Amino acid sequence: MNQDAIDTYLNPVKNSEQAFLFVGELQQLCENARDANNTNHFHDYYSIYLLKTGNIKYITTHIKDTISTPGLLFIGPGINHRMEIPMDVQGYSIIFNDAFINIESSPFFNDLSFFSDDQIYAVLPIKDIIATEFEDLIRMMQNDHHGHLNGNGLLLKNYLNVFLLKAQQWQLSSPLHSGNAIPSSHHKTLLQFKKMVNEQYINNRQVGDYANQLNIQADCLNEVTKSLSGLTASELIRNKVLNEAKKLLYTTSLNLKEIAWKLGFEDSAYFSRYFKKYTGQTLKEFKNQIQEMSK
Repeated sequence: MNQDAIDTYLNPVKNSEQAFLFVGELQQLCENARDANNTNHFHDYYSIYLLKTGNIKYITTHIKDTISTPGLLFIGPGINHRMEIPMDVQGYSIIFNDAFINIESSPFFNDLSFFSDDQIYAVLPIKDIIATEFEDLIRMMQNDHHGHLNGNGLLLKNYLNVFLLKAQQWQLSSPLHSGNAIPSSHHKTLLQFKKMVNEQYINNRQVGDYANQLNIQADCLNEVTKSLSGLTASELIRNKVLNEAKKLLYTTSLNLKEIAWKLGFEDSAYFSRYFKKYTGQTLKEFKNQIQEMSK
């Protein structure tokens, strides 16, 4: 399968600034989509799989795990992986990006262990009766979503929030199988780096500083992050800064200068240029776009 075909099925929105949601049945995956999933790839969105029957395989360079059913599989952005999804697997997939989850404030989202930066993936075993409850929520999402948001962004996001909160509630009574015990020094380095970025991004945006803390060369750190996530270390740092900027725009009443200061930029004009350079939009244009989608 050529790269263009893979991109068609695995990267449904080229502009990651556009809010995106996809809800579909695994049984309806066409052959090209199955082939694309079974090809090593990266993506910058979040994936949730509700698996009812059958087993799929989640595979990275150093992991090959069979996901049993019924269960929920959570995959965050930025991990090089592939998935084997046999024809007999029954279930659903929910795919969404940062722009969608940030349509309005979701203060609990960053606290979810499912998409934690200290793991490669997460599996939550569930009972059949619980699987039915999750399926009902997905069907409600499907009823109000036909390939585009169509003014239903806020309603669909609320459905997703309920789905995630129910999963979080169920986790209290069922252990979460996490992909954090990785027999790979490179995976360990990537996870340590992402955790450090989350803690230090405001005051530290230099790849060399992070590399020194990890006791490796900056070129080596870039090689590791690029091979496992598809992004260089500097791109991962930059994306963290931009994502936090977007959250502050819509979850606080801070003005531009205050947001810039909060993110470690002493010059608000430079911060504005920084945002425009890497998103293609001014802060005002981005805010107006998200507000329109949430109506």
